[in-house]
Amino acid sequence: MSEKFRMIQEALGGFGLDSNTLVVRRKLPDNWHGDLHYKIAVEGKSYSARFMAYQRAKEDASPFANLADEVLREQMRYVDHLLARGIPFMKRVKTTEGDAFVLVEDDRGVIRRCMLFEWMDGVHITVNTEEVAFRMGEMARRYHDASQGFATDVLPRKIHTENYLQMIELLGRERDKRALTGKVRKRLNAYIAHANEQIRSGHRDPSESDLLVMTSDLNSVNVLWEETSRTINGIIDFEHLSLSDRVQDLTWLIKWYSRTEGMHSHKVSNQLAQALMYGYRAHELLTDDDYARFPALLWLSGCLNWNFVQKTVKLIQSDSDKLVDHLDRFVERGKLLTGLASDLKLTLF
Repeated sequence: MSEKFRMIQEALGGFGLDSNTLVVRRKLPDNWHGDLHYKIAVEGKSYSARFMAYQRAKEDASPFANLADEVLREQMRYVDHLLARGIPFMKRVKTTEGDAFVLVEDDRGVIRRCMLFEWMDGVHITVNTEEVAFRMGEMARRYHDASQGFATDVLPRKIHTENYLQMIELLGRERDKRALTGKVRKRLNAYIAHANEQIRSGHRDPSESDLLVMTSDLNSVNVLWEETSRTINGIIDFEHLSLSDRVQDLTWLIKWYSRTEGMHSHKVSNQLAQALMYGYRAHELLTDDDYARFPALLWLSGCLNWNFVQKTVKLIQSDSDKLVDHLDRFVERGKLLTGLASDLKLTLF
């Protein structure tokens, strides 16, 4: 018996399932946080089993790297809240004690929390169409509306513009450690200065009444579609649940679902961005000030996110000759993203 099989069997007892019927279908791909994730079958039914360590990442600018027990429990309470309101989130399995997870030890002696969910089948659509963008807008509106009335003092507060300031500080520290050439340093300084301007333009300090619980990672790999009907039948991410404001969450959705050639492409479409806003019925809720924030927030979402910062830090440290080309590429991306904001303010007739 493999150690992984033993670990899964041990966890199943805590959920009141017959571990002797366990079949491990497959291990899901590795991820940045080191969680172990399996598709399994028990008693003839398929499940998603996820094993989460307490120390998931040594360095990460998000509040989701290392999640405390009380945060995980609150996230599961919120998942139940969404399901009760018709949002197709993963359906969790409670332990025999009614808890969110059971504790097991892996083959390296690391204590992990096992969370069990009913398996959801579907496809990931990564090349978007106007129909896909419209449906995502509809789902986002339902999701945001369902969030109202859920009170929590436990889930983290994630105001993206505050996190962007941490990104700037990280880039500044790396810049100051290195002997960059004059041209490279000048270009990096100009990029950082522009980023600071975008943060000032996009930031608002939301009141408590403006904050909603939402997932800041509702991209294509976390959304399942029923292929024939082209409807969303599953949302499979839970770890990025946080308190944020509607406009910042919409910004990320616009960036993701305006892409015309897949998740890693920088090509975006104004028509797709408009379709998402139509589906969301944004005209019913957003103010002129909300629309004024979109250019800056869209720039930041694509040009100062964690993936960009990680790549930039590596180039500062090891290959400053390529840093200028890297920054120039993202300057062009910023223009494309900012351009999406020009046609977002729409009125439905």
